[in-house]
Amino acid sequence: MRIRIIILFSILFSMSLKADVLFEGWFEVFIGSKKVGYMAQRYEFSNKKFKIAQFLSTKDGETTVIETIKGVSDDKLKPVSYNY
Repeated sequence: MRIRIIILFSILFSMSLKADVLFEGWFEVFIGSKKVGYMAQRYEFSNKKFKIAQFLSTKDGETTVIETIKGVSDDKLKPVSYNY
């Protein structure tokens, strides 16, 4: 659990600290009424680039899903890089 939090914060804060944050959110993931995980997202604009960082972690029984997405596009929304 600690390693997930460390990874999440390193992703979210590895981008420029002087960026204009457009959106930042933390969400809980449910199946029915059972909480199975969480997701964090951050969208920002800096140096004429849009940047997104997303982290998802769920666990239902023995099934665990962890996803990290990091993407960058220019100011015209043309893709520059994408990591999944």
